Amino acid sequence: MKKKVGNGVYPWLTDTPLMHIYPRLYSLECAKHATVAVKFSDSSLSDSFRRPPRGGEFSVKTARSYVDELFLPTVGAPTRWVKVVPIKINIFAWKVSLDKLPSRLNLSLQGIDIPSIICPICSSAGESCSHLLFSGNLARLILRKVARWWELDIPDFHSYEDWLAWLISLSF
Repeated sequence: MKKKVGNGVYPWLTDTPLMHIYPRLYSLECAKHATVAVKFSDSSLSDSFRRPPRGGEFSVKTARSYVDELFLPTVGAPTRWVKVVPIKINIFAWKVSLDKLPSRLNLSLQGIDIPSIICPICSSAGESCSHLLFSGNLARLILRKVARWWELDIPDFHSYEDWLAWLISLSF
């Protein structure tokens, strides 16, 4: 079985020119008067469809900003990286603030089939990030022991936001 297109000069899909069928693609075409035959004879079509840079010059910074705006979530407060803390702790805190730890609840919300979302430690609530680190029985027990060890009066927290507000309120 062979694919036969013809010579690529005459209309071969419809009587309507391709520039009218695909106007957005045509607007990116550098060689506006190229025929289908010429396009298929080129070894690479990738250089043919380009958009000229808006300022006339390409920069990596502009491209990175554009990609960041498209794909990265916007959050109210900027991410704070503490230089004296190891990077893995900074990343962990960042994931906690975005509720992106792989808890049973988050895995279930991502469509991963798990037997139960109930916390296996206490069996009283769903295993969420907040439950594991702040509101669960084990988390509260550990926090009370740390508070006694550091001789601090630490209130009960129910979320990362509660903990962060308390931490910011401390004066060192």
